[in-house]
Amino acid sequence: MAVEGIGPANSTGSAARIEFQRFQEKVASDLAEKSAQRVAAADKEAVVKTDVKALAERQEKTGTVDLMV
Repeated sequence: MAVEGIGPANSTGSAARIEFQRFQEKVASDLAEKSAQRVAAADKEAVVKTDVKALAERQEKTGTVDLMV
């Protein structure tokens, strides 16, 4: 589905056009927020995987067992 932007509403524009623009801005804002949350979750997952890998390597090299808290 293609999305086209609408230029800024002017004082001579219709109420429907202004309302549509507000709705479009809200949808764009909601999508941006969801995208940011997904990126943050992916970053957190990558950090956890890296930490777990580093812990396993350290345990293997030192022969000790560390607990992740």
